[in-house]
Amino acid sequence: MALAGKSPPAPQPQLIRDFYAYNSRITVEQADNDLRNGRLPDLHVPSNDPDQWVGDLTLTCQVEILASGGELTFELVEGNRQYRCTIDLASGQGRFVYVHELDREGEDPRPAGDPLETGMNRPGRFALSFANVDDRLCLWIDDRLVKSLDFEPDSKFEPQISPVVPSNRDKSPVGIAARMAKLRIDHLRIERDIFYRHEPGGMATAHETTFTLHKDDADPRNDEFLMLGDNSPRSNDSRLWAPPHSVPRHLLIGKAFFVYWPHGVPFLNGGRGFAIGKYSEPQPRDGSETNPPLPKFSLPFYPQVGRMHRIR
Repeated sequence: MALAGKSPPAPQPQLIRDFYAYNSRITVEQADNDLRNGRLPDLHVPSNDPDQWVGDLTLTCQVEILASGGELTFELVEGNRQYRCTIDLASGQGRFVYVHELDREGEDPRPAGDPLETGMNRPGRFALSFANVDDRLCLWIDDRLVKSLDFEPDSKFEPQISPVVPSNRDKSPVGIAARMAKLRIDHLRIERDIFYRHEPGGMATAHETTFTLHKDDADPRNDEFLMLGDNSPRSNDSRLWAPPHSVPRHLLIGKAFFVYWPHGVPFLNGGRGFAIGKYSEPQPRDGSETNPPLPKFSLPFYPQVGRMHRIR
């Protein structure tokens, strides 16, 4: 609608899910055709592969304090529990608190851990990240880990088995509030954790698949590791391998330290280059669509020198 000059409808609250845009099977030709006709391409998600809800989130932003004083609060929601980081902009002291799910109005936040010092008691710009990931709350300010707090065993959120029955709080999982403060917030970004599906083929079901790994106390080189891909719905990782579904330590060769050849950028032919060979992705098992061949390699191209860098 925006492409056609019309006002888009008001956004509706929704769950954050493990959706991957590159799994939606949109080809360059399809995108070009749709955009020329004033519409965005449809995202194709197979009916037998529904997205899964992700509760582990990180909120990142830039905070510009224009005057000392007041209070700033960030909130992340998982299930019916609200986790907050509150910062006193006069003293710079912060604290983690949480709102118990039985507190329907959210008026009685409970302290979690000791107070923390943020240094945000003066005018200036600060890069801030607040995370609720892997049963741990973390706060970074200007790339410095200010506080990390592990959940107590009885306070961990128990994941729900798909399909998730959402609540209104799940659909609005991030919040920012200020009181008696003069500030500006921009460069907002919400990042989700990877949702590792536990079934072969990437599906999440009501039952679990158990993978047993071997630990060799006599020779640690034989310790076994389960290898999970970052695109869990599509990865041909350890879940799909033949037993023992693992890799021994002595085959884990090294650590990546340099991006030396990012994808080349093709040009000519409308910016697509000319395909040298093609490959076809696996076809959906439900027969709902047919994936067209994709270029395996395109000429001419230029290297992305700007993306070559050392990995910290």
